[in-house]
Amino acid sequence: MKTKLAKAAYVAAKIFEVLCALATLGYVASFVLSLTRPELASHLAKSLAIQNHGELSVQGFDINILNVNAVIGGTVTVFTLVGIASFAIRTMMFRNVALILETAAGKTSFSKGETPFQKDIVRMVREIGIFYILIPGVQILACIVCRAVIGEIELDVHAECAIAGFVILALSEIFSYGEKLESEVEGLI
Repeated sequence: MKTKLAKAAYVAAKIFEVLCALATLGYVASFVLSLTRPELASHLAKSLAIQNHGELSVQGFDINILNVNAVIGGTVTVFTLVGIASFAIRTMMFRNVALILETAAGKTSFSKGETPFQKDIVRMVREIGIFYILIPGVQILACIVCRAVIGEIELDVHAECAIAGFVILALSEIFSYGEKLESEVEGLI
């Protein structure tokens, strides 16, 4: 990492990786609470929903509760599972960003020098694209489950992540092409 921007991006990626990992652990604790003390979890969720005008939200997945008294343990359990999945996926995304920057700088054990055009970087960029597409996929699955568990809610899933995922997958093809060109040039020298 020779530029200040690359160093700043690396530091930011590591900070966000840690924050997302901590959020994942928080949602795991909430999930355990929803299973072991469903009445307490429902009470906390109702309080949160009342404060937010009937809305529970995590990473672009919104549950608009039309009847706050309809909040039951199943809602809380599904909501916390979405939180766990969403933040775990984001943790892996930021980990990949940091690894990409380290690998491009030649600082990992598997890097092939100081170049962004490496097979491992192409793989990690593709994984980031797939992770972005997974987030709304998990949320849509949660919508189906929530509708089955409770009828008196509105669900909202933001598809921007999926669009970004497809853009990142397209960019991975550019990195793949660059990696092939670079290996051909090295073969000629």
